[in-house]
Amino acid sequence: MNTCTRINYSFLLLLLVSLFSSCAKRDEPSPSANENQLIVSFSSAGIAIGSVDSMITYFTSGADTIRKKGVKIGAFYSVPFTGLPAGTYQALSKIYTSQLKTTADTAGSQYMFRYSTSIVTTSTTSLTGPTNKIYDQWSPSLYFYDKTYNITFAVAKTPGDPYFEINMPTTPAYKYFYIGRNVYTTSDSVKYVAKFANVVLKTADYKGFHVNQTAFSTFATTTISAYDAADVTFQLYNSSSDYKVLFTKAYKF
Repeated sequence: MNTCTRINYSFLLLLLVSLFSSCAKRDEPSPSANENQLIVSFSSAGIAIGSVDSMITYFTSGADTIRKKGVKIGAFYSVPFTGLPAGTYQALSKIYTSQLKTTADTAGSQYMFRYSTSIVTTSTTSLTGPTNKIYDQWSPSLYFYDKTYNITFAVAKTPGDPYFEINMPTTPAYKYFYIGRNVYTTSDSVKYVAKFANVVLKTADYKGFHVNQTAFSTFATTTISAYDAADVTFQLYNSSSDYKVLFTKAYKF
């Protein structure tokens, strides 16, 4: 092999490595300025964009759902409509955060915020990002990932929301999982239980990713006159003497 051939092969190898590295760094291409897209903007009035780990949007039309990952561009996340068949979709966006600290939660919590809206692929839709305030249009859920058991879990933070989602491995380590939710009200410095609920579900029925909005439906629709605090517990469970608490969080409103 002569010197010229070796140089050409070396150049080709470097070019291929460069192209592969460039493609591997992002899941979605950045949209062009004139491309229709879903835009979520962040400002100092809400959670900082630097606290956002990722954004996922599910576009649903009829029985079909297409999942697309948001692209961070400056002070907003963009989800281009490229690849979506033309039409109208219900777009469910989920924003996952790193640890957020507030005056009421100095230890900090990870969150998943979700918001659903209708979009048309022929025009851009713009949204304002979550604020993590009680009456925000984005519904907040406490979120955690357990590395040991490879489980992700999110449960609604507000008492009127029955939502939880879970991603369970194909071979669960326990037969059941338990979720407990309590809401409190304080009077004369004494904390009282305003409402509570718990569920025990089979892990075999929740392998992979699942969303549940029925298990806590009665809890969510039970009205209470006032509340100022709550807590939630998640644990894996075989029996009263064989269980593992993976997540517990007390918080104030």
